[in-house]
Amino acid sequence: MGDVPVALKICDITKFYAETSGGVKTYVHRKVDYLTGVLGWEHVLIVPGPEDELRDAGARRTYAVKGPMIPP
Repeated sequence: MGDVPVALKICDITKFYAETSGGVKTYVHRKVDYLTGVLGWEHVLIVPGPEDELRDAGARRTYAVKGPMIPP
């Protein structure tokens, strides 16, 4: 293939993700920044959420999927 860049799409799925969370969210966001910004790949993130939702930002998409609340 020579010098032709390969466009990839990466998908991460996590059940530990919240708007106010720390470690998992921080790790995933830094990974997405590298994959989309440095390598130019597409990234899809699937996370739990209060409602089904799609956040589309070009090469990065986040799907929130509504699920039952798990008691602490």
